Amino acid sequence: MRRLLFLGILLLFLIPSSFFAGYYLGKSNRPLPLVRTSFPPDGRITFLLVGLDQGIGMPNGVGRSDTIILGSLDIAQGRGFLLSIPRDTRVFIPDEGREDKINAAIVINGIEASKQVLSNLLGIPIQYYVKVNVEGFQKIVDLLGGIDIYVDRDMHYVDKTQKLYINLKKGYQHLNGYQAMCFVRFRHEALGDLARIKRQQRFLLALLQKVYSPAVLPHLPSLLREIYRNVETNFTLGDLVFLAHKFKDNLPVVETDVLPGSPKTINGVSYYIPDTDSLQFIVQRLTNFAQTEHGPTVEVLNGCGLPGVASKAAEKLSELGFEVVYVGNADAFDHNKTSIVAHTKGMDESAKIIMKTLGCGEIKEDNSPAKSDFTIILGRDFTP
Repeated sequence: MRRLLFLGILLLFLIPSSFFAGYYLGKSNRPLPLVRTSFPPDGRITFLLVGLDQGIGMPNGVGRSDTIILGSLDIAQGRGFLLSIPRDTRVFIPDEGREDKINAAIVINGIEASKQVLSNLLGIPIQYYVKVNVEGFQKIVDLLGGIDIYVDRDMHYVDKTQKLYINLKKGYQHLNGYQAMCFVRFRHEALGDLARIKRQQRFLLALLQKVYSPAVLPHLPSLLREIYRNVETNFTLGDLVFLAHKFKDNLPVVETDVLPGSPKTINGVSYYIPDTDSLQFIVQRLTNFAQTEHGPTVEVLNGCGLPGVASKAAEKLSELGFEVVYVGNADAFDHNKTSIVAHTKGMDESAKIIMKTLGCGEIKEDNSPAKSDFTIILGRDFTP
């Protein structure tokens, strides 16, 4: 599924013509012509994918960043990481001289401002960008003949300033371009952006299936024209042909995640506040694929006797990138305080992240052989 998501992004955002060029060159057994790339062919690249809203009344005329994904790709290893950034994330915007929502950065000083803000937040350089506007997105979906997808809930919302009139019913639906745009933009529910981000990832997979449909081939010239009109990037054509040819047979192994944080209202404005304690772990996943094939391993044990607590704790840790190797019961249910037992040296930051995620516990060290990096024994202080 993660490989399909990455290929979907290559197809939809990194100018599909380059993919088809590399694909057909490979299928015909012809060698790839010499192409010059702007990055080392065995190096690592970082890129920012941005989807823009209507931009009505905006100084830049193109709108705010409605969808924001930060990507990292290790070309030699064939491994990548895609980090979705909630649009309400509160960050410091240098050009504005104050904290604001990250989706305002592009309005103030273009895509470079968005790159700089994220680079400052995470402490890593961002080399490339790809941005697409909402009108182009709708046209592309229409040229594909629409998308079949399960709508997970009734969606009703009106924003006249954005010319947005969402009215979708729960159930399996065939969505045209406008309806698809409504589906991926809807966020007026309890989980807000977090639910919408998961919805967007599902939509990319459905869109990829349609792109591979033989029925799309007659519409390919029109499709490519719309993409060229509505997609802007600083990847060169040589970059894109190289990447498409490189991964035409063996797609990268790609992880996906959401910037850790939580919603908060400040002075009457809703924000998403990044969890600074967890950012170091996220940066490691963005920049150091070679360190491990997975996140730190954990076993989660129920030490308080409350039904289902171990599974719920394991789910929280898994979503953050830890690999849960075992979930079960402790030897006794008399634990009042949660214990986070570290079996591997040099993982102090990961231990702190576990404690922050669970909202309780004390960290202990036990260097005896174990089947995981951490053993977590949940006590009565853990609240699911």
